[in-house]
Amino acid sequence: MPTATAQGTLWVVDDDGGAGVDFADLQLALDTAEEGDGVLVRAGDYPGNFVIDGKSLTVIGEPGARVVPTPGLFFTPGYGLEIHNLAVDQQVAMLGLEFGRDSLGFVEFVGGLLLEDNEGVVWISDVVCELQFTAEIIRSDQVVVTSSTGTVPLEFAPDPGVLTRSGLCFEDASAAIYDSFLEGMWGLGECKVLGNCNVIKARAGVASEGASSIFLSGSELHGGDGLEGADENVCTGWEPGSGGAGGDALEVESPGLAAVIDTLFVPGTPGLSYNCPVPPAGVAISGGGSVTEVAGVSRSLLADSPVREGESVSITFRGAEGDFVLGLAGLKPLRLDLPGFFGPLTVNAPFVVQTVGSLPAGGELTLEFTAGDLPPGLDFFARYLQALHLTPALEVYASAPAALVVLGAR
Repeated sequence: MPTATAQGTLWVVDDDGGAGVDFADLQLALDTAEEGDGVLVRAGDYPGNFVIDGKSLTVIGEPGARVVPTPGLFFTPGYGLEIHNLAVDQQVAMLGLEFGRDSLGFVEFVGGLLLEDNEGVVWISDVVCELQFTAEIIRSDQVVVTSSTGTVPLEFAPDPGVLTRSGLCFEDASAAIYDSFLEGMWGLGECKVLGNCNVIKARAGVASEGASSIFLSGSELHGGDGLEGADENVCTGWEPGSGGAGGDALEVESPGLAAVIDTLFVPGTPGLSYNCPVPPAGVAISGGGSVTEVAGVSRSLLADSPVREGESVSITFRGAEGDFVLGLAGLKPLRLDLPGFFGPLTVNAPFVVQTVGSLPAGGELTLEFTAGDLPPGLDFFARYLQALHLTPALEVYASAPAALVVLGAR
């Protein structure tokens, strides 16, 4: 593992305040933090819409930390967190946060993340979104999503004029998605009794627009379900309205590209009474879009994180029996496609390479060690991990990555 080098100050946020807490307001913490700092978000509710603009930060959620976005007036578009204008040498890592459901179980009808105009890396790991959609990613070239979940709760009917959204929507962007569950928003059935609104098709789990490039590994994508049509009371009796169309699991528009390995595509279910002759698809390609399926099983890497100095750490490597595994650990994340590799490299040089060995029967191997003490004056450090799996046929698979964060003792 690389020697710990100075990474900035770690700011502690707790909505209840208290000893050892720097801020009760999350946005104030994000504004105060300087380039390279970390923000540790303790369990609690943090209502608001939050923004990181042109600044490298590591945002770390303690288990149970919740961010509850506040919707705009009359359901105008809003986001839990916006990340903008990262330069090519900047990065934002968001680790272990929950968006959307507060401590009382209520969820807001609003979007999760907006990533826009970023040349640097945005790393999303172990993030849960229970919102209208997980993320919109626009003109952002280096996005990594791993071990994350985006679902759309069906707890109340939306305003009929609100447009539905895909779980993850890419526009002229590039991303790698690993070991994640993503669901598109449900569609609307015909509701004449509520103002003669039209049927709105449910959205895809992942949608690619423009010149986007997506790598999908070990994930599960669900199109949103179409809702049942409402009934209209007419002179001849009850006439059912049309149900909403189910969404596709993955949509790729021209000239977008997608490479897929070991990923499940589940189209949404059309609403009752819907009679559209074209059912939703697992994978829908339009124009000159392209989807390439890679044979074999996905490879994964799981790490306990965050941990305190002196605590035990487990790192688990998963793949195919007989894979020879090399572990990589670096100071910065990356998303770089390499010729001859199945999957992009997600750890930036310089990095340490460690031999892990061959995976046994069952394809899983776990290493355990103790996190060392941080050097004096260092509040935290983050290391980005990935494994390279060499198969008996000499193919190289790059695994799902993980981020290991070590915090100072309490």
